[in-house]
Amino acid sequence: MPTAAPGAMPSLPAMPDAAELQGLSGEQFDNRIVELFSANHEGLLGSVTAELANGVDPTVKGIADQLKVTADTEQQQLETLTGPTPTPTR
Repeated sequence: MPTAAPGAMPSLPAMPDAAELQGLSGEQFDNRIVELFSANHEGLLGSVTAELANGVDPTVKGIADQLKVTADTEQQQLETLTGPTPTPTR
């Protein structure tokens, strides 16, 4: 995932074209989806971390805190399928 400049909001990774996923099936499809989910969770965690560090609205910070807990748990589940966070491929 690209690293954001200090103080900048991290970006979420680009999603692949539907044609890429349509060309896959079975284990290849599952593995690619896990890679995409994992990359998306990394981006989400970066954004949530930035909000928790820099945000001021308590409602938004509360939502960010809830998202962090959920995304952390889901990322751990994804890692049981692939090992530590895979690098997305195109």
